[in-house]
Amino acid sequence: APHFDHKNDLSFVDIINKIFAIYKNASIEITGLFLWIDQSEETRQYKEQLKEIGLRWTANKKKWYYTPLPKSRPRKNVTMNDIRNKYGSYTVNNDQNTSTNEEFKQVV
Repeated sequence: APHFDHKNDLSFVDIINKIFAIYKNASIEITGLFLWIDQSEETRQYKEQLKEIGLRWTANKKKWYYTPLPKSRPRKNVTMNDIRNKYGSYTVNNDQNTSTNEEFKQVV
């Protein structure tokens, strides 16, 4: 699987910190060049703010996501498990402040 150094990519650290500033209880899953946040009653109240910082909604996966990649249509319906298997998966919570040098917790 391709490897990406998320801790040293300032755009990822910046967007994660912005998400936590808006939604302090967010649990952010990182797979490849994507950040994912599950939809919940709590995220609905932050919808406009999440859009403003560059997150998009995917109805297919019922998740908010961020990627620095240009918007494109997937060639096929790819499941989250397919994505996790290909790129790996890490979860970041607000108690693991990304501005520190703590390791991301690998969840797979």
